[in-house]
Amino acid sequence: AMLRAMGDGLTLRDQTRFRPIRAVRTPLQPAAAGHEWVRMTLVEGKTREVRRAWQHFGFVVSRLVRDAYGPFELGELRPGEVEEVPRRCVARLLRLRERVLEGSGRAAPVDLAAFCENEQT
Repeated sequence: AMLRAMGDGLTLRDQTRFRPIRAVRTPLQPAAAGHEWVRMTLVEGKTREVRRAWQHFGFVVSRLVRDAYGPFELGELRPGEVEEVPRRCVARLLRLRERVLEGSGRAAPVDLAAFCENEQT
């Protein structure tokens, strides 16, 4: 029920509204007693959105792991490391974002190098 409610979007007690959050239980790693892993896909990423969404249902988030940011897969990028997005690619990424928000584009993370080389995207 909670995961479905997140999928419909949430309005918190303070009237903060979160757009739909896709949340799926996942066996990525063995869960410790009383813990469970959930993969979440956010549309906006408001300040502390994941923690606040779970708090709304009475849960505390003990650990967050980001594996992608927008269409960027983090892959082997370590905490604190950066990778420059080629300037010629930024406009294409923004167009992709608009298509995804409209529902006519892909929402899954893509390989950045391949995306930037493919002029058809």
